[in-house]
Amino acid sequence: MPESETGIVKNDVVNADKNNIIYDINDVNLRANTQDIQQLMQNPIDKDDEKMNSFFYELAISVSDLIMNPEFNKYAINLAKKRDDNSANLIILMKNNPKFADIINNRLSSKGLSFNDICNNFTHNNGKNIEKYIPVIFIPNLKTLNVKKQPILSPNIELNCDKNSDLENSIIAWYYSKEGEKKEIIINEEDAEKTTNPIFIIANAEENFKKNTGLIQDDIISDDTKSKTVSFQTHEYMIKYRYERSGNSEFAISAVRINSTGSVSNVLRKDNGDYVSTKDISSVDKNDMGKDLAHWEQFCNNYSPYSDNFIFYNTYERDWNNTDKSLGHAVTQNGGSAYLYGKRRYSSEWYAWDPNTLSNHEVNIQYVYDHWAIWYTSSKTKLRFWKIQ
Repeated sequence: MPESETGIVKNDVVNADKNNIIYDINDVNLRANTQDIQQLMQNPIDKDDEKMNSFFYELAISVSDLIMNPEFNKYAINLAKKRDDNSANLIILMKNNPKFADIINNRLSSKGLSFNDICNNFTHNNGKNIEKYIPVIFIPNLKTLNVKKQPILSPNIELNCDKNSDLENSIIAWYYSKEGEKKEIIINEEDAEKTTNPIFIIANAEENFKKNTGLIQDDIISDDTKSKTVSFQTHEYMIKYRYERSGNSEFAISAVRINSTGSVSNVLRKDNGDYVSTKDISSVDKNDMGKDLAHWEQFCNNYSPYSDNFIFYNTYERDWNNTDKSLGHAVTQNGGSAYLYGKRRYSSEWYAWDPNTLSNHEVNIQYVYDHWAIWYTSSKTKLRFWKIQ
């Protein structure tokens, strides 16, 4: 077994072929962590969240030495490619790799834990029901990583940024020197997007998560015709509920269209013109909870006739370091159906609609076209859609 959590690793399985790993770390702002991880894991107002933090941490410790084994890294990455949320199911990884499972189980048992006990209690009570999850290694840069490079591993513990806005959306992470010394740093979304080192984040995932398949490419509106074409945008909004413990709330939206033939397309556009499944509306300060706010953001194009096009949306608290979770399944229209989803810690961290009721909430684009605007409200938020001409 490894000597300790921070000592030099002495295990044949862990050290197998470790010299075949590229140990360089690229495009990461290597900032040492200065906050107490044990204190950050505590959450006196949500003991279930505190429990999950503890599980994330112990699972991360149990696999931390294995990231020096290229076989482990390659297997985790290939597993993540098989799931729609870019995560490697640790239950499958353990089942199919006894030598890795032994190391993980031995490390957990030294803390009085077992993998089965963690799986059985990998839940969160949202106040209304118990959400059940599976433990995974989430890999946010799955499409751009270099499998030969050393992963950066995170227990998914967020920094407190109330006194330092530079720590917004940052999490604790570890990597090893070639000599086996573990370094503790912090990383953020920008680091994860830029680096080619695999980012391994211990996280919770919905077991049967699904994304849309066979998406069609929506029509691109050229700059020449933008001023002549009706489109729709969001503007006024209010967040009535806060999920974040520190820092700002990332108010985000997911939307999709089912057209007259039943084909599904994304309707949200990034500034570069690409159509995406989700995007941010605004970052909201904790002191602005319950206040009327405003920010223009593109929502969808002019899909006329509106009676043949069905558009669904949901809003949520986005967390880049967590897996995509369902925001609802749109009811079948014109022979097609669609899923909404967004990255967040728990499935219940939605704003507009309970995902189980999404199919009842088609956006009334015809009304917006006729009357210029419409409000949609829920117990957690309100949002206004406008016609832009």
